[in-house]
Amino acid sequence: MLVIIINVPLINKHGLAGSALYIGVGVFIVALVTVNYYAKIPDGVKAFLFAAVPGGVILALFVLDGYGLNKHYLLLLTVIMAAIYFDKKILISYASVVCVGLITLYLVMPGRLVGENTVVTMYVTIILVFIGIIYLLNRLTDWGRELIVGAEQKVVEANKLLAETQKLVATIEATAQTIGNEAAGVQETSVVLGEVSEKILTSTEQIAESVQHEADSIHAIQQVMSHSQSRLTETVALSKDALTQSDRVNTDITENAQSVQQVTTHMNILNDSMNTAVRTMSELQTSL
Repeated sequence: MLVIIINVPLINKHGLAGSALYIGVGVFIVALVTVNYYAKIPDGVKAFLFAAVPGGVILALFVLDGYGLNKHYLLLLTVIMAAIYFDKKILISYASVVCVGLITLYLVMPGRLVGENTVVTMYVTIILVFIGIIYLLNRLTDWGRELIVGAEQKVVEANKLLAETQKLVATIEATAQTIGNEAAGVQETSVVLGEVSEKILTSTEQIAESVQHEADSIHAIQQVMSHSQSRLTETVALSKDALTQSDRVNTDITENAQSVQQVTTHMNILNDSMNTAVRTMSELQTSL
């Protein structure tokens, strides 16, 4: 675009045939800018060349074509091009080159730079205008750099927050997946626990029935034992009575044995008496 802005007035002034040199220079500038765009060089150098190539051509036009107010405007435009990168080094470097070029051009060909009025006042005015604009652009560059640095910091912080958010989301997703798996496991465990609880309930009922049966059996045994105890008590009482009767019988037997002994003694005496009587009777019979 800058090449067109430069060449159109020259073609209008000198015609197409008389502007062949300018057109060639414009094509050369486009070629240099294209090579500079694709060249693998540091970004700072590339930005400096983007402003310096057309600026150098404009200074050359001062020498070739003479004074022109539009050339001053275009030269200021190249300074603005150096400032749009918001890099103080690029702006100061290019502005220094422009100031050196203007000083050299005024010392060598003052009429080409300021026109017919070659007094120092006009030159100082031009230089001061350039310096003032460069100073304002420098301040704008500082302000813009602060904004860019702040924006970059915010971008870094935003990227950091985004990374943390993504990490958090991934953690939440993993946790949700784990919770889902655990929920499925809990559900399966609940089903198993339900089955086990049902079996335990059935076993408990069976145990309760067994305990009730045992309790009934124990109650029946207790009744039998109570009845047996009653019978045993009666038996003990009867045994005591029998023992008492036995003692009485033994006493009676002892008394009877004594009576029998006495009877036997008396019988023996009676027998002896009978024998004596018999002998007496025999002796008496013999005597008779």
